[in-house]
Order: sequence, then C-alpha cells, then structure tokens
Amino acid sequence: MIDKLRQWTDGVVQSLKNKYNRLGLKASGRWEKGLTGDVQELGNGKYKIIIEGEHYTWHLVHGRRPTAPNKRGRLYGIILQWVKDKKLNVDNPKRFAYFVAKKIDEKGIKVPNSYNDGTLLDDVEGYVEELKKELSDKYSMQITSDVIKSFMDGHKN
Repeated sequence: MIDKLRQWTDGVVQSLKNKYNRLGLKASGRWEKGLTGDVQELGNGKYKIIIEGEHYTWHLVHGRRPTAPNKRGRLYGIILQWVKDKKLNVDNPKRFAYFVAKKIDEKGIKVPNSYNDGTLLDDVEGYVEELKKELSDKYSMQITSDVIKSFMDGHKN
C-alpha cells in the first residue's frame, strides 16, 4: 500500500511542477525545487500523505493584499532578484524593481490576472478523488483531501 501511495504522491508532485511551468509561473524555480511529497505510515493501516511547497504558494493561487504601511519597502530585493531570474530586458532594473515593488506594496496582486489564472492547485482535488476510487472502500474512507489545506497552512505561520 505504501508503495502505491508514494507512486501517487510522486505523480501529483510532478503534475504540479508541470502545471507550474506550463502556466509560466516560474521565476527563480524555487517553488518547483521546494515542492516535495512524502508518505508516512502511522500504524493500524493508516497513512499520511504530505505535499509541501514554498510559503508563498498561497500568493500564487490567491494573490496578496497590499503591504501594511509600516512594512513597505521589503519587496524591493525580491523583485530585483525576480527581474534577474526572469532575465527581463528593462533599461534600469533597479528602478523597474523599485516601481514594481512600490505598486505591489500599495495595491497588492489580484489573482486571477493576465499572467496567472490562479488554477495551479485546481487539479489536486481530482487527484485525491482518483486515488479514492483506485483504493478499496476500506482505505478510501481514511483519505481526506487535506493536500490543498496543507499548502495554505504553510502561509498562516
């Protein structure tokens, strides 16, 4: 059973990485590299599937609110690195990063938008349902679709 669950988990992780790239969300590749899956045997025929991603997964799916006024300015370095990672052809990368960070600080990022449709995790629920169908009723009763929740909980720390 654990081998089947590991195979399923590996398949879901790979599918998420493929979708991430297909949607054009890759900047540094950190999200893709940080996405991992594991299966733990808890005993008594119970298993725990863990799929973990970067803390900003929430923002990839839902966007972000404007930054609190007393915390503004912290995005500049992140945006400057993003400009470099994406190899954006701009006249003045530092100035560009400053204005992008300023806009995000003031307005936030709404998802869906023209660059991100917010559907990165939409298929996970279907993967869970497929797994339930493949397993006998005895096991499928113990499987829950907390995979998406685990991604989102990482943001709430």
